[in-house]
Amino acid sequence: MQERTKKLRFKRKINKEHPKVLLKDIDKQDNWSLQLFTKLAKQKSVKQVCEIVVESALKMFQVEGAAVFLKDPAEENLTPVAFSVRKDLEDKELMDKFALEKIPLDSNLASSQAFKTGEIYVSEGNIADTVKKAGFNIVFSFPIFQRGKTVGVLSLARLKKEALTTRQIGVAELLAAYLAVRVDYLSIAK
Repeated sequence: MQERTKKLRFKRKINKEHPKVLLKDIDKQDNWSLQLFTKLAKQKSVKQVCEIVVESALKMFQVEGAAVFLKDPAEENLTPVAFSVRKDLEDKELMDKFALEKIPLDSNLASSQAFKTGEIYVSEGNIADTVKKAGFNIVFSFPIFQRGKTVGVLSLARLKKEALTTRQIGVAELLAAYLAVRVDYLSIAK
C-alpha cells in the first residue's frame, strides 16, 4: 500500500511541474500569439478586447495609430470601439484630432472600403479628415470576419508613407481573426 502511494505522489509531482516547463518553453520562443490569445480570452467585454488589440497592434507593427471599428447593427455605419496613438506621440491635442467618428459604409474611406470589399485596403488618399488632421498619411484597413460576414475593420495608421511587410500583413490578419473569435464569443454569451 505504501508503494502505491509513493507512485501517485510522484505522478502528481510530475503533472504539477509539466505546465511550468511548457510555459518556460513558450517564453523562450517568444510565442506572442498564444500569449495574446490567452489575454483576449480573459476579457469580459468587447471594448476591453478591442483595446487590447489596438495596444498590441501599436507595439507589433511600429505604427503610430490603431483603431477597431465594428458595424453598428442599427445603422449603416462603422463605429469606433477602441483607438489609440503611440505613447510617445500621445498628447491631448493629437488625441483630440484623432478622436474618431462613425464612418458611413457608403463612403470612400479606407475602413469602409475594406468593410465593403472584404479585402485589405491601403489608402494614402481616402483618409478621414480627423485622421489627416492628426498627421497620418497612410492607413491600412483589415476586415474582421465573423461566420463569413464582415463585421468590422482593424485600421493601422502611419505618419510616414511606409508599407507593411508581408509578415506584418499576415500577423495583422491573424490579429483581426483573434478579435473576431472573441467578439463572436462575447456576443453569443450575452
